[in-house]
Amino acid sequence: MTPTDAVTDASRRSFAELLSPAPEVSEAAAAEIAERLFGVTGPVRSLGSQTDANLVVGEEGRRFLLKVANPSSTTAELEAQSLAAAHVGDALEARGAGVAVPRTVPAADGSLAQTVELDGRALQVRLLECVEGTPLSGDRYLSPAVVGEFGRFAALAVLSLADFEHPGTHRDLEWDLRQARLLVDDLL
Repeated sequence: MTPTDAVTDASRRSFAELLSPAPEVSEAAAAEIAERLFGVTGPVRSLGSQTDANLVVGEEGRRFLLKVANPSSTTAELEAQSLAAAHVGDALEARGAGVAVPRTVPAADGSLAQTVELDGRALQVRLLECVEGTPLSGDRYLSPAVVGEFGRFAALAVLSLADFEHPGTHRDLEWDLRQARLLVDDLL
C-alpha cells in the first residue's frame, strides 16, 4: 500500500484511536532500564516530549538518550527510524557534512529495541547516542546563516534517504501533510 492509498483507505483507524500521550517514565525507572538492558549508568534527566519519553542517561562525555516509545509505535517503525538515522549518518559522513547523527546503540542481545513493562503496559525502549547541543526551539532569532545551514542539512538528509526503503516507513502519520484533512476531521 502506498502512502496515497493509505490516505484514501476507508478502513483505516481514526487518528484519535492511534494517538496517545507520551508514556510517563520516572528517572528511577529509566536508570534501572538503562543499566539492565544497555549497561549504562549515571545521572538521569528527563527531556520531555510530545510523543516519546526522552531521558538523558550518563555522565558528561558519555551520555545517551533513552527513548521509551509511544505505545502507538510499532517495532517496524522504530527499526526504520534507527536504520534511517544510520543511513543518513553514513551519507553525511561520506560527504564530509560535519553533522552528528545519533545512532541507535544495540542492546546486550544485539537488538535495536527492547520491550519493557511499565505500569502494566508493554513499551519499547531504545538507546541512542547523545548529540550534545541546544534545540533550535530555544532561540528566539535564527540568523540567515543558521537558517541556511539548516536548509543545507535538510537537503542532504532528504537526498541521503532517496534510496532508503523499509516497511516501517509506510504508515499513517499525523505529521504527514497529506493526512491533514483526515486529522482535522478526526480531531473535530
